[in-house]
Amino acid sequence: MLNYKLATIFANLAEIAKGSRDTFDAVMAYTRAARTVRDYTDDIEKAYSEGKVASLAGITPMTYKIIEEYIKTGKIKEYEKFKEIYSDELIRFIRISGLGKKRIFYIYETLGAKNTTDLTEAISGRDIYKKLLGSKMPSADFITRAHIDRLIHALDYYEKNINLFPAGWADVFIERIKSAIIKTGLIEKIQITGSLRRKKSFIHDLDILVMPVFNKSVYDLERSHKLLKKFEALDFIKRRISTEEKNNTLSSRFETAFGIELEIIVSSHARWCIDLFNTTGSKAHVEAIKNLADKKNISLDKDICCSCLPEYDLQDSEVYKMLGIEYIEPELRENKGEIELSCMGRLPKLIKQADIKGDMHIHSSWSDGLIELEELLAKSREHNYSYLAITDHSVSNKYGYGLSAERLGQKAAYIKQIRQKIKEPCILLGAEVDITGKDRLDYDADILKGIDFVLASMHSNYLNTKAENTLRVVSAVKNRYVDAIAHPTGVVFGARAPYDLEMEEIFSAAVISGKALEINSYFLRLDLNDEYVRSFKEMGGKLLIDTDSHRIANLDMIKFGVDVARRAGLEKDDVLNTMELEELLKWKKSRIANHLSS
Repeated sequence: MLNYKLATIFANLAEIAKGSRDTFDAVMAYTRAARTVRDYTDDIEKAYSEGKVASLAGITPMTYKIIEEYIKTGKIKEYEKFKEIYSDELIRFIRISGLGKKRIFYIYETLGAKNTTDLTEAISGRDIYKKLLGSKMPSADFITRAHIDRLIHALDYYEKNINLFPAGWADVFIERIKSAIIKTGLIEKIQITGSLRRKKSFIHDLDILVMPVFNKSVYDLERSHKLLKKFEALDFIKRRISTEEKNNTLSSRFETAFGIELEIIVSSHARWCIDLFNTTGSKAHVEAIKNLADKKNISLDKDICCSCLPEYDLQDSEVYKMLGIEYIEPELRENKGEIELSCMGRLPKLIKQADIKGDMHIHSSWSDGLIELEELLAKSREHNYSYLAITDHSVSNKYGYGLSAERLGQKAAYIKQIRQKIKEPCILLGAEVDITGKDRLDYDADILKGIDFVLASMHSNYLNTKAENTLRVVSAVKNRYVDAIAHPTGVVFGARAPYDLEMEEIFSAAVISGKALEINSYFLRLDLNDEYVRSFKEMGGKLLIDTDSHRIANLDMIKFGVDVARRAGLEKDDVLNTMELEELLKWKKSRIANHLSS
């Protein structure tokens, strides 16, 4: 999709411009344009044709010209000169590695890497340390073992995620796909299925199950083939990749204009329940349920199909009902103990989006956000929030327009004025405070204790050993005035590999200190991920679900954080910001009191 390609180029241009003389304004313009294009909820090319792009928040005359150039020519002249030297993926890897332009270009040159294949081959030989540490570097500490460890770690992350797609991007076009399928006039029922139904954060493909009007009493194979041929002619389909007939169900896989593959499965009235169950997955969950059915002498294919009479509401809940166990929500279907809990009637009552009472991570125009107060209030009322924390960056975050102590004081006075006029939602003075080193935060204790809600996070200087990085975060966790750690691993899908951290140590420190860890709902972060959230919950940890909003539409991304929480089995009481405001403030006061007395 063009939004993603263009946003990536802008972000790459920003990274390349960093560190050069007189480029701060350019870096900020590229960065803001990248976020605006990336977060735009419709097709940016369509917005350009309708004359809307120039008026989008974060688009300057310079970046508008770049968008126009790309839409008209498919290229950006300024960017092409870098592509003459290194592949697009290596330019992108500057950001993913976090090693900086000068260091990473030096590594590419030393290793003779022109693409990620070259880089992988160079790293696979274990003499990579000797190659880089033995080279004539600009200075003795220009490349250290920690830098090389980071390079290897980042490349491993890149290769593991190269074929994944952020599920949040599907929101832009999934309804268009469904609408086009329905408009064929032959569809009685349609359902998104697969990993998207299980609410996975990052997916390989899209799966859609359809029940045509003609597949009622019997499966009409010939007409089903013709239907798939009709789908092949839809304007967003590039080509049909394959077609498969299995268990009296026909399906085709297509390449789409959105850059992700789409599988459409043509089901029938008789098989809808079992096809929905099978295609939702995961494979491990489906296999385990079928094994349980075998033990109970139940044939799911035969018995479920016989039960799907016209009066039934066709859902895959019939599978679990037939087995005599609790219905398992799609988000939990990963064969990670959910079947055993279902058999005992002990499945968690999963948190819902409506349980969230407020968003505790929002950036305003005081720092690098582009959100106006009136639109923020309107959006928060849409979500029925009773409170919000405006958590702008702290002083050392140069590219986030971080606030000095003086500017923070001015912001505090501003929020005080707002609270005198607006009672609900209650606007809290928040801050996202950089962890600049072990036992070092951007603001001192006298400032921190005057902030309603303090998030601590790392944004820079994380190119140290795992032990050193971990110690930094743990020291912030132990600070009495820190309420939560924001985006703990620092990962940004396609843009930054996670920091090298000992997460169990951080979890343990957070539990002991009574601090929350954030599930960052921004669709490219989703950090902590569901695996970490599950582990932290099992240790007795408390989570916080926020959006890290910089644009007003970002507040709607809270649903993605809730999806992560549901996949991890979280209930309402596991999440800090399901509390009412009075309860939340009481939690903070009690936590600080306990810290002082310990």
